[in-house]
Amino acid sequence: GKKRHECNIILDTVQPLLTNVKRILATCNGRLHWINGLYTMKIDDALPTDGTRSNFISFTFLEKHIIGGISLIGDSIGGRLNQVTAKFINPDKKWKSDEVRYPDKNNETAVYNDFLDNDNGVKLTKTINVGGVTDLNQARYLAKQACLRSRDTMSVSFKTTAEAMNVIIGDVVTVTHSTP
Repeated sequence: GKKRHECNIILDTVQPLLTNVKRILATCNGRLHWINGLYTMKIDDALPTDGTRSNFISFTFLEKHIIGGISLIGDSIGGRLNQVTAKFINPDKKWKSDEVRYPDKNNETAVYNDFLDNDNGVKLTKTINVGGVTDLNQARYLAKQACLRSRDTMSVSFKTTAEAMNVIIGDVVTVTHSTP
């Protein structure tokens, strides 16, 4: 299969090891978690929209897992984006700066227009620099992740039972509760 991520980066060995590791992890939306005395790496996925999301679910929270109440923070247009531009270094253009957008107005017109319509025609854009990324498809994937993440802005907060102890930041979970 095709590689989803690769890194082409110059690291400064004078910098602390953890600083360089974090720069490498930024090229794939990766994170380090300290679990049971060891670092564990987690790489975020862009969730599919084709009905196979259930394959990515790590834990299903039911009311029996929730201690006390549940707090919801609703969708806010303040953090939502309808297009993200990723700047990267492109070896196919003599190692010059290049950029790619998600959704692309010309190639993903339906998605672009849908996002814009849902945001009352207001353009909500952001540019990210993806240092260490030298592949157009990988830069586009990171732009897509940033855009889609910004559109799923509902936040939930609650205390849970010990059954959820293995859930870590970046895991995909579902929450079923009668109150909301």
